[in-house]
Amino acid sequence: MKTSIVVPVFNSGESLQQLLVCLTRQKNCPDFEVVIVDDCSQQELAPIVEKYGRQLRLKFLRHEKNLGPGAARNTGIRAAVGEIVVFTDADCRPKEDWLENMLAPFADDSIAGVKGAYDCDQQDTWAQLAQLEFIERYELMESQPEIDFIDTYSGAYRRSDLLGVGGFAEELQQNEDVDLAFR
Repeated sequence: MKTSIVVPVFNSGESLQQLLVCLTRQKNCPDFEVVIVDDCSQQELAPIVEKYGRQLRLKFLRHEKNLGPGAARNTGIRAAVGEIVVFTDADCRPKEDWLENMLAPFADDSIAGVKGAYDCDQQDTWAQLAQLEFIERYELMESQPEIDFIDTYSGAYRRSDLLGVGGFAEELQQNEDVDLAFR
């Protein structure tokens, strides 16, 4: 199963570097690519990405205009070669078994999407509170056979399903992952 990890990024160079270190440490998972979509950052991110080019199979794309996270994720989906598209954010810190655990449920062909969890490096108070809400929701959903919400800090879908629903609603500047999950 080919896998693409899509990371939208905007002005988060230090966080992106920490994420890439975590992705180099993934264990027991197939060969994967990382598609980084720079949503017109004011920081120069290409040198950070180049630094990890020997350790990871990377694609680096850059929007010439800031279009928002949904558009950045859609750009990543279109560039992805993986059958499974896994989403994360630059401020996330996946553990070594994260990708392995995200991919395991897709062995069942009836699975369309998967939600995972891990630590984040949020600095903004509102973002920290939202993250706590996601963690609580994850703990409640963990015992359920099915879920209806997959947030993109740690979410994965079959690429064919993403394309089938038209990807993310680019006009939404927030909660685009909630909209996608419900569609």
